[in-house]
Amino acid sequence: MGWLVNNAREWVKDKQRFNKKYTNMAITALKKEKKVRELLPADNYMARCHKIVHIGTTEFEKNGNKYELNKAVLFFEIIGAEVPFVIDHEIVLNTAKDTPFRKMLNTWRGVDLTDEEAEAFEVTALLGVPCMVNVGHKSISYQGGAFDVEVVLSVNKMPRTIICPAGKLPTVVLDYDNWSDAVYNDLPERIKKKIVDSVEYRAKFG
Repeated sequence: MGWLVNNAREWVKDKQRFNKKYTNMAITALKKEKKVRELLPADNYMARCHKIVHIGTTEFEKNGNKYELNKAVLFFEIIGAEVPFVIDHEIVLNTAKDTPFRKMLNTWRGVDLTDEEAEAFEVTALLGVPCMVNVGHKSISYQGGAFDVEVVLSVNKMPRTIICPAGKLPTVVLDYDNWSDAVYNDLPERIKKKIVDSVEYRAKFG
């Protein structure tokens, strides 16, 4: 019994030491300022389309009607930056008259797309093509927080008097016929989430 009594006494002492150490602990919330990323200043920049990613078809319902939108993302490399800087721009793959994508193609090319060209425009033809990108800023909500990000306001033809240097980044395409896990895994989480929710992704990967 001596061993049991002695150990019981030691246990009581340990408990007292523990209580003394931790009873007065507080659960404290500290003020930590959100780190703000320095944004690319709003301006016009020389750029090249270095990557095109097919998101796929998303389905949604509005006012009792069901709709489908086939989307892709264009990634523009800002030319002249010491460290490669990329800004992405989501588009709806619709070349009907007065649609945002067709208007962008018109200003980018400097000539209006004909109805015949609009019937089936090959988007990968934009890879490596120089342009002037008008960059602005906007606030977005993501994962419970608010963030300021760069956005593409417009894409215009490169003036003939300006020679756009080559980009530092390779041209890349990700679509469901030429799938690459490496390219997919390198995408921002917000874009990967949209891809996973698409009709094409579910058809390909289940």
